[in-house]
Amino acid sequence: MSSSATDIAGLLVTLVVCVVTVVATVINYYVLRASLEPEIVVYPEHDEKRPSLIMLIIKNVGKGSAHNVRFYPQRPIPSRAWGIEKLTSEGKPFESGPIISGIPFLAAGSSRIIDWGQFGGLRDTLNGEIRLSIQYYAKSPFGGFRLITSDSVLEVKSFSATTAAKRNEVEIKSKTLDELSGAVQALLSGTKTVRVRVDEDETKI
Repeated sequence: MSSSATDIAGLLVTLVVCVVTVVATVINYYVLRASLEPEIVVYPEHDEKRPSLIMLIIKNVGKGSAHNVRFYPQRPIPSRAWGIEKLTSEGKPFESGPIISGIPFLAAGSSRIIDWGQFGGLRDTLNGEIRLSIQYYAKSPFGGFRLITSDSVLEVKSFSATTAAKRNEVEIKSKTLDELSGAVQALLSGTKTVRVRVDEDETKI
């Protein structure tokens, strides 16, 4: 092989090594950035302690902190729309809170929780779903800030036939009546006794 051919082969090898190095560096940069970036999501969730209540959760599910978080819904988002089976009070659009004023700083794993309403009220005021665009800034690994945009969909149709859509007060009354019926049956069968206080005396039945 001539020296010129050797030089060309060496140059090609050098170029390939340079390309591989650049590609690896770019990949490492994006992997590092992704591991440090925030990710803001907004979604509805029913409250386990208050089953008929649906909350609106704003959460940073990413690994980094989000700065100057702003929300841009395609149309006004109703709030405090009450009613399990149907709307029983007017659900006015948000006028204050994080959806309107934004969030200056949201650390990784942090959230904001809003009492949004009940299934029937929200279903009647939402009329389908609302798409929500979210904008926020993340610190770059090499300094400065980068604008990030994400999207969420707000809806309550998926809560149909779930705990949040049930009439809990009816279930409680039904359970109470069942317990009362069981107690009466136990009394009639003689397996339980009741003490009745008359003035100072106790009479056993």
